[in-house]
Amino acid sequence: MKSIINRNPKVLLLIFCLFFIASNKAFSQIAVEWYKLFGGSNMDYARAFEQTADGGYVIAGSTLSIDGDVTTNHGQYDYWVVKTDSLRNIQWQKCYGGTTDDEANSIRITSDGGYVLAGYSTSTGGDVTGNHGYTDYWIVKLDSSGNLQWQKSLGGSIVEEANSVKETSDGGYIIAGSSNSHDFDVTCNGINNWGEYWVVKLDANGNIQWSNCHGGMDYDYSVAFEQVADCGYISTGSTFSSTGSFSGNHGIPDSWVIKTDSLGNLQWQKCLGGTNLEEPTSIQSTSDHGYIVCSNSWSNDGDVSGNHGGRDIWIVKLDSTGNLQWQKCLGGSDSEWGTFVMQTIDGAYMVVGWTESHDGDVSSNNSFNSSWFVKLDGNGNIQWEECFNNSYFANIKTIHQNTDGSYIAVGGNVDFCIVKFTEFNNSITGKLFIDANINGVQDSAEPSVNQNYVFELNTGKFSFSNSNGVYYLNVLDTGIFTMISPLNYYNTVPASHSINFTGFDQTDSLNDFAYQPSGVYNDLCAYLTPLGNFRAGFNANYIITYQNVGTTTLNGTVIFFPDTNLSFVGSNVNPTSVNTDSVVWNVDTLTPFQVGSILVTVHVNAGTLIGTLINSTVRIEPYAGDANTDCNYSNWGVYTTGAYDPNAILVDRNTVLTNELTNPPNLDYIIYFQNTGNDTAFNVRVLNNLSNKLDVSTFEFVSSSHPINISYDAPSRLMTFTFNNILLPDSSMNESGSHGFIRYRIKPDSTLTVGDSIKNTTFIYFDFNQPVQTNTAITTIILPTGVNPLSIKYSQLNVFPNPATDLCELRIGDFGFKKNVNLSVFDLFGREVYHSKIRNQQSAFKIDVSDFSYGVYFIQLQSGDETFRVKFLKH
Repeated sequence: MKSIINRNPKVLLLIFCLFFIASNKAFSQIAVEWYKLFGGSNMDYARAFEQTADGGYVIAGSTLSIDGDVTTNHGQYDYWVVKTDSLRNIQWQKCYGGTTDDEANSIRITSDGGYVLAGYSTSTGGDVTGNHGYTDYWIVKLDSSGNLQWQKSLGGSIVEEANSVKETSDGGYIIAGSSNSHDFDVTCNGINNWGEYWVVKLDANGNIQWSNCHGGMDYDYSVAFEQVADCGYISTGSTFSSTGSFSGNHGIPDSWVIKTDSLGNLQWQKCLGGTNLEEPTSIQSTSDHGYIVCSNSWSNDGDVSGNHGGRDIWIVKLDSTGNLQWQKCLGGSDSEWGTFVMQTIDGAYMVVGWTESHDGDVSSNNSFNSSWFVKLDGNGNIQWEECFNNSYFANIKTIHQNTDGSYIAVGGNVDFCIVKFTEFNNSITGKLFIDANINGVQDSAEPSVNQNYVFELNTGKFSFSNSNGVYYLNVLDTGIFTMISPLNYYNTVPASHSINFTGFDQTDSLNDFAYQPSGVYNDLCAYLTPLGNFRAGFNANYIITYQNVGTTTLNGTVIFFPDTNLSFVGSNVNPTSVNTDSVVWNVDTLTPFQVGSILVTVHVNAGTLIGTLINSTVRIEPYAGDANTDCNYSNWGVYTTGAYDPNAILVDRNTVLTNELTNPPNLDYIIYFQNTGNDTAFNVRVLNNLSNKLDVSTFEFVSSSHPINISYDAPSRLMTFTFNNILLPDSSMNESGSHGFIRYRIKPDSTLTVGDSIKNTTFIYFDFNQPVQTNTAITTIILPTGVNPLSIKYSQLNVFPNPATDLCELRIGDFGFKKNVNLSVFDLFGREVYHSKIRNQQSAFKIDVSDFSYGVYFIQLQSGDETFRVKFLKH
């Protein structure tokens, strides 16, 4: 097992919600159109939903929350109902209940435009009156605005729980569940010592018209029911009984299907199962007047065959009188759980649940616990199956298919979640490569371009090329789509691809882009990334990544300037020279898009205090004539520390000033991971849900420790970084080799305001183990102390030399100031390290930077209401 730290289930859901994309497959059987979360900071369970006449949705379940979207909670769990418009915006939401637990299991739209809910209540106050004992059926009738019209507690002195409710043709209601009582409202339970299936008919005002009980001498209950064509009812649940009004129990318990007439009288019943446990979860009538049952089975005898080991999802097809037509065990050698089955428009069956297996019927699971979708044909044969690695869809409670073939599903263990997805999609693929000789084909010496954007103009969807330059993009519709893929300094040939899909499940793979130089551009870039922690008296590591992103071949020189608290130990590439304040490598000829790296080991000087800023710098030359000198140097400040978590996310700026948002700066993120388990990790995946306060169109991959593939899902804003076949050794066998990292940069949204916080958390999967949750990196938007880097006069502020070693000169220009000016120098973390004053009309000022640590600094000038800032590098 790999390292696992404590995880907040609310955060887990928010990060993973709708991780429908990934499974590291080029083509997915399911694609998400949109999703929406509702809830507060505590647990919110969605159990049922209906689509309303206005195109919106009403979702019901239970909540423990008292904040976020949730208001007026009465105490403990309340019924919670959320009504949305067609765009999933909340129109109203309300809590119903008392001071103890009240949990809704079913909601239906009623003929008057209102709603009826069923579940159970343990309360005796608040909205709840008439409770007979510990737990009652609790039926709640609402108007169209969610106002409580009436409520009814049904039951006896022990325990009742309603699982289903439906309006009947006479305007009344039918409710089904289980009862353990023998008194008060429960007058039909005369033989059962534990619990029976209890069906109750109410009139339009909630008064009991009749009730019926079904069961044996042991525990029997219903989990799902629906009204069928003859106005009777079909129900499924579990039975522990082998006597009473039925026979045929194979073991304890069996799945139990019961058919009643319109008055709840038993017409037939069927026990389904083997000698081990069966637990059903849903039932639906089918177009041939039969029934499809979703159950879960540990058996491999009796009615059950084909069990793969442990608990399988067990799908059973019955005819109109309950005779078994076929059955199917779905799963692998570990555990599965099915939550719902429905017949699809094409006469097939959609099964949803979750799996822990990686074999048998499960072909695509690459996580500890994955949601699992299985499409069966009309005879129970698997058409396709697909896993999605998340906790969200492990608890789908209901699913509905739209007339266009798409699906709406509701579930969630920690938030209410509603999602629209389709199994029908079309795939666009192609390859990106440098075409240096402009002949339109990729020759053997011409590199592929990886991790570059590929855009579809009509939908706004985008993807990334993988480590081989190949990209994949799924679209959810037919019609004409237009692909583009720009690259700085290069003409894209062709400029775009037009793809026309006339149906579904089509693939267009002839969409390559050749990048041909648009001119002569010299552009070398280097990035310095610290690896792990820096502790006094111990060695630490940096990795220097360098790349030629221009159009010409250059001879490069990389220069590393270690912080004064560090001493150079060595590197995996022999340096050309080691000087007092720098280490130099001549990296020789760099062709366009050639990438290299140097692992540098340093020693943190003994006696360095915990919390000391370590700020080393790297520079790549030639500097003169470089088209973009901003990336010729790089630094990253780290603080010395003691113990640390090897799985973490860091951001280079913890604050952004409001006046920087007119042209937002990049935020650089580093994600660290380490295999601290006891075996090699074959695959590593990092899930990073990007905040909606980040502009995803500015995402730029910088570097990683190992070859990487990147995918992005727009509905969930989930960036997935995948290391296939990474073979990451465990730390006990190879500590230095057990680490990995990802580095990228992205800009904040320009519309942010003071007090906004950009939060970033990642989840790391090592093979099939549960995810490791990192810390949360936070960047806050703050008011400047008058800083304004963009100004008409800004271009007249210049620092020479830049980078500077001992002295730098600030040249102010000829505009001058009306009054004396305060001059301050701030480091990258906003700390003032120098202060002075400039006399009126002084046009130049020298600053002694010899004692500054290596890194990036800002010179700030403040004169009255005007403030200006300019950046320089100390090396």
